[in-house]
Amino acid sequence: MLITYGILFGLTTITLGLMKTMIFGLIVMIIYVAFHDLGSRNSPAYQEITSKAIPSKMRASVLSIIGWSAALGMILANLSFGFFSDIFGANYIVIVGGIILTISGILYFKLK
Repeated sequence: MLITYGILFGLTTITLGLMKTMIFGLIVMIIYVAFHDLGSRNSPAYQEITSKAIPSKMRASVLSIIGWSAALGMILANLSFGFFSDIFGANYIVIVGGIILTISGILYFKLK
């Protein structure tokens, strides 16, 4: 279920980069926020999966590592986005990011 939301989130991100009109952008932003909230680490589905998959003795350590990894990933992603958007433009980078997210979601879905 989370993989599906990840793929839809990537496709919505691509659409966000391609938007030209304000009303279309508003609709895409609403969809973007909805998918982001459904697929985040605070969603009930994610909490249930981590509770079942991680033994209780290791849960605090594993969730801490996941949190630190996510923070480090966001730092690197934001730096990369800023650097490449200065070179190529923000719309192009948002589209490329959405394509990468969609492809990674599809590959993960097929590998699993």
